[in-house]
Amino acid sequence: MLANPFNMRLNDCHDCDFEIQPRPTLTAMDVLKTMQKMKSALRGGKNKYNNAYLLANAFYNISFYGNSRVFFQSPITGSDPYTPFDIAVAFRPMLLSNKIAERYYLMARDAAVNKEQKARCTFMAAKCEKNESYNLVYNAAGKDGDQWNTDVNDQYFGKYFAALATGYKDTRFYQEILKECGFFRNYVRR
Repeated sequence: MLANPFNMRLNDCHDCDFEIQPRPTLTAMDVLKTMQKMKSALRGGKNKYNNAYLLANAFYNISFYGNSRVFFQSPITGSDPYTPFDIAVAFRPMLLSNKIAERYYLMARDAAVNKEQKARCTFMAAKCEKNESYNLVYNAAGKDGDQWNTDVNDQYFGKYFAALATGYKDTRFYQEILKECGFFRNYVRR
């Protein structure tokens, strides 16, 4: 793995993450085993916030949007140049979706013990929500074009940006979001 998929930052900066090599070096199998242990601990009610948050980070990062999409790179998933398009299309929803990550961020938010943690989880759910709006545009392009259009309408500003703006203004993390995230800054200004 080029980066640690369990780590997350406010802004997506894959090159920044690649500069910080995980120690020890992680393989895809290491990540799967760790995720399995975390899921088991969650089912047992152990350390709910940390396990849910780290799982959410991993699911986010192994998607197209994260720092560890190399996790899926193989001819089987269609993420190499030699794979026929129909195979790549079959795996597209799995590689692009942040729905599972969003679910775990919300689970972590429910288990959070303070407002800073809740704000962080809400913002990460907002990133997942925003990415899903990109997916709608990309999937609509179909097989005739890999149309990445970041000029999506405001639907991705949806419920999580609203929750941040109404419920977390008094947190330090809210101020960090305003400083680092132009999408959120635009949402607050409008």
